[in-house]
Amino acid sequence: MIDDLLWSAIKDDDVLYRAATEGNEPVFVKNLENVQGDERDVILFSVGYGPDSRGKVSSNFGPINKPGGGRRLNVAVSRARQEMVVFSSMRSDMIKVEATTPDGVRQMKGFLEYAENSGRFRGTEQNPEMSALAGSIAKALNENGYKTHFGIGNSKFRIDVAVIDPVRQDRYIMGIMTDGDSYVASKNTRDREFARADVLRNLGWNIERVWSVEWFYNPEGTADRLLRALDDIRCGRMRESVTVTDYEPQYVETTSTDTAERFSAAEITPRIISFEEALGNEVSIANAAYGILAEEAPVTEGRLVRRIGEAFDINRLTPKSRESILEVLGRSCTNTTLFGRERTYWSRVQSPSEYRSYRTPGSVSERRGIDEIPTEEVANAVVAVAESSIAADEGSILKAAAKELGFPRTGARISSVMAEGLELAVRQGRVIKGNGVVRFKKR
Repeated sequence: MIDDLLWSAIKDDDVLYRAATEGNEPVFVKNLENVQGDERDVILFSVGYGPDSRGKVSSNFGPINKPGGGRRLNVAVSRARQEMVVFSSMRSDMIKVEATTPDGVRQMKGFLEYAENSGRFRGTEQNPEMSALAGSIAKALNENGYKTHFGIGNSKFRIDVAVIDPVRQDRYIMGIMTDGDSYVASKNTRDREFARADVLRNLGWNIERVWSVEWFYNPEGTADRLLRALDDIRCGRMRESVTVTDYEPQYVETTSTDTAERFSAAEITPRIISFEEALGNEVSIANAAYGILAEEAPVTEGRLVRRIGEAFDINRLTPKSRESILEVLGRSCTNTTLFGRERTYWSRVQSPSEYRSYRTPGSVSERRGIDEIPTEEVANAVVAVAESSIAADEGSILKAAAKELGFPRTGARISSVMAEGLELAVRQGRVIKGNGVVRFKKR
């Protein structure tokens, strides 16, 4: 119904329609079960349940009642980067919780309580200089004998909670970073996800991260994790501490010359002639290749061959058919490079030595497999991440670069491809690798 009302309201207004449908992130309306993977700066969260004519609220909340309902809700309420506005005809106190109440319903009640309190945790006394989350974390640590400071630093880049060493009051023993104001103020994903923490670690800080959703759903478990880390530091299992001061991190903003673009797959229109007929007329295969390269280049050899097969309505190529296509490509598409695992094909107007872009998935349907991303493109993503982070350990750099390319989780194969891209970037003299650390090489 919301979807119908929305599009009915904007379909005759050209300005609203373009605003809702154009750009990299158009407006979407999705339910709890299929919103996974989508994010927007602002999310309007509508609760589709409420009281009946007698003011009674049913205990049946659909998928939230089922096993895993809490995880579904957790995914839905974490889709907003900056702000979530909740629309609900019921308040949290209308949901009755009993011993047999499913976990998802309990979390729904807790979420509404959180929203009603403007994103604050009830019962937490707050200093106006600290966020609700930082205040709640500090309270838990204070109750366990640790003193804390807030917002350490003199710029927008601050440590949310700094824990004072109980033995030496002039030193901080830990810095805790959250997804609060400093996190939101970061200009890009690389800065938010790991650059700030890596800079601080390189300067001697013990850094722990706490996400608001993690704390909201499991404050006791998260507090235990922080206390265990503090025990490790005090027992000498981690670096010691840094001096208590109005700490100003030496953080350098950089602008990468390696730019991210949206990948868009070429639209394939099946050819009129059959593949067997095309083999007798190489121009048809070459033209199919040119059309794909014009839209998708640079393209790995495997993907280009597969896409040519699709142009002739062949979903699975035989080894002989693949060999025939490669023979045609060898004669008609000569702008190629070979670094590592597979040959890369370029359009006739591209210069491989000057290519400095990498492409992110435009949509789920256009997501490329890791073996379909050219090594040059992987190298560019690695360089862009390294430039934004100044210096970081190799594993963090490669994971962040993989995330940029559309792979939030890295297995053995993805890690291998990312390492290959790093090696190319090193050979090109664009980054320096040593002692497990990757640094951007300034020109």
